[in-house]
Amino acid sequence: MGPVQKRQTTSHSYGLVRASFRPDQKITELRSYLRQRDQLVRYRSSHQQHIQKALMLMNLQLHHVVRDISGLTGRRIIDAILSGERDPERLASLRDRRCKESAATIAAALEGNYQDDHLFSLKIAVELFDTYSEKIRACELAAQSLMTELAGSDYQDPGSQPGDWKICGHGFAFNPTHLIQALSGHNLLRLPGLGPTTVLTLISECGLDMKRWPSAQHFVSWLGLSPQNRISGGKVLSSRTRQGTTRAGSAFWMAAVPLGRTNTALGAFQRRLAARAGKSKALIATARKLAILYYKTLRDGLVYQDPGAAAYQEESRDRQIRGLQRRAIALGFQLVASA
Repeated sequence: MGPVQKRQTTSHSYGLVRASFRPDQKITELRSYLRQRDQLVRYRSSHQQHIQKALMLMNLQLHHVVRDISGLTGRRIIDAILSGERDPERLASLRDRRCKESAATIAAALEGNYQDDHLFSLKIAVELFDTYSEKIRACELAAQSLMTELAGSDYQDPGSQPGDWKICGHGFAFNPTHLIQALSGHNLLRLPGLGPTTVLTLISECGLDMKRWPSAQHFVSWLGLSPQNRISGGKVLSSRTRQGTTRAGSAFWMAAVPLGRTNTALGAFQRRLAARAGKSKALIATARKLAILYYKTLRDGLVYQDPGAAAYQEESRDRQIRGLQRRAIALGFQLVASA
């Protein structure tokens, strides 16, 4: 027998180090599909830029008259150009009826020089764009199949829905709204700023069991949305959030960006804080509040009802008045409301 080896003890064996968070196996698999999809979307976007560059080199200002050159109108025109069509009026006649610009405006933007080298660049960029689109759809269908399995036998596919085109217009090949409802058991899309794509990212990154985090404060700290206080000698030296948030934390941050333009309570909170502390801190604080609502919805069954910007402003005003009254009493004064 060999020499007796001493057993090495670690801090982890005594429970002094917390285990890293890892979702369940099925959620981890869903995370892999959606992460792969996000990576492919980024790759595809560069080829969309190549398409636009090739058009501009031919002096075709399609991006000025069509909001999305990869949309229905844009692709019809680009495919016709690659098929040999050069007449601006015939190309403009391919516009979708929902396109805001008239056929005459589009035709005026398609007066260009169709050089062979630029047409070749356009052809290669379109082929690569379509290749990545096909792989993205494969990831989405794999994720849809897994989500259907996770939802269980009680889930029934509702079929085509009136709002499906809005979801597909943002990149998804299917409408995951009903799958999200079946998976989580809650209407997560009721939360302000959270769309289907964002919620799917959150589910795949955080899972559905919020009991992994003892409290909402633990959850936002794991997301990287809470201040990391550096204290020395009882004095706070810095209270910045840590560098490099998680993918879920970034999703909450991105969801908070458009809230500042909405007439919601979180929108009013963001605007008020941005005026005092700056837009960057206001966005992080709004993302933190949104993450807490998400946590409470999944763990405690919170049914969120947005009070609106007016109610938030009224509550903020009352809170300021109470604070002034406390300060006045502490200084030996009494506040009197003006007539």
